[in-house]
This record gives sequence, C-alpha cells and structure tokens, in this order.
Amino acid sequence: MELQNAEAIKTDLRDKIGALQTVIDHLERWYPTPAQPPADNREPKGMKANRTKRKKPCRVIPTERSADGKSKSCHKCGVTKALDEYEPNAGCKDGHVGTCRECRKEKAQERREKEANSAKPHKCAACGKRFGTLYVYQEHCAKHAAEKGES
Repeated sequence: MELQNAEAIKTDLRDKIGALQTVIDHLERWYPTPAQPPADNREPKGMKANRTKRKKPCRVIPTERSADGKSKSCHKCGVTKALDEYEPNAGCKDGHVGTCRECRKEKAQERREKEANSAKPHKCAACGKRFGTLYVYQEHCAKHAAEKGES
C-alpha cells in the first residue's frame, strides 16, 4: 500500500510540475526577460545608439599661405584670397575653413537646387518650371499648347 501511495504522489507531482512549466512558458512568452549582454562584453546592436558620439577632428588639407600670413588659396577654385574671404573655424589648423565664401555659397546653392529638383522631377520644356506630380505638369503643358493655338 505504501508503494501505491508513493506512485500516486510521484504522478501527482509530475502533473503539478507539468502545469507549472506551462505557466512559466506562458509568462516567458508574454513577459520576456531583458536581454543580457553577450559574454564577450560587446554591446547589443541596439545599444550603440545610446553612446555619445565623439567629434571627428578637422580634416587637415595643406593650403598655400602667403608669406605675410594674411591670405591663402581656396581648395575649390585655387585662387589666393585674403583671410577675410574665409569663414573662421577654430577646429581647423589655421583657424579658417579651406574654401572661400564664394565657393561655399555656390556649393550651398547647388545643394538647394538638387534638393528642389528631387522633390519636383517633372520639368516643363517650354518655360523650365518644375512640378512634383505628373498630373499638374500635364495640365501646365496643356496651357502652353492652348497659348500656342491662340497665337
């Protein structure tokens, strides 16, 4: 009788352990534990964004500077100009950026045009106006055709 009683207790415990394991699996599925860092002390991929970024050092490009030290040549156009024509930048070796104001303005204008053109890909051949949608562009071209028909 004791043997039957021991077998019944074992069976009862196995059932309870099975039920507890089911509850644990359910909890782990719905409430996952936070990821532990890898054993080799590397950060998980998502953690890299939380680190502070270091400032990159100014790229030093040799420039031709005049003997008096009051002028230097531009990286882009190559013309030697007075230091007043360059934006001040404490991070650069000589305290000024490498391109003159005119070249920087040209580059900024090119960048603005490129951004505007990418937003409006349809260009009218007659007047050069740009449009963001094909429908509006076609309506505009129809106006040019109507003007031609009237003349």
